[in-house]
Amino acid sequence: MKFTYVLPIFLAVPQLAVAASATGTLIGGGGVDDMQVVVQTSSGQKINAYCDSQCGDWFEEDQEAEVYGLKKQFKGKKVSLEYAVEINGDRIVGPAADERLPFVKSIRFVR
Repeated sequence: MKFTYVLPIFLAVPQLAVAASATGTLIGGGGVDDMQVVVQTSSGQKINAYCDSQCGDWFEEDQEAEVYGLKKQFKGKKVSLEYAVEINGDRIVGPAADERLPFVKSIRFVR
């Protein structure tokens, strides 16, 4: 009988998103349909995460390539990033709805 109590918890565990924090330099970003940012930490780790409406007006269209890129004024800025790997749920065009992707939970500039 204990199994009937544990099974729902076990099934829910893959759905949980673990949030992470990082501070680093905004080195890139952009996209076609869905924008993402690239943050490089002081240890050299590069974190790519989809903005999902968290980044603001940080991107401009490259008319020749028909893609958006990070505006030059934001490159090299130090940011504090909170992100989580979550199920897409059709937020991002292309990957499957059940695919797990990194999403920005909050991002802000720091001095």
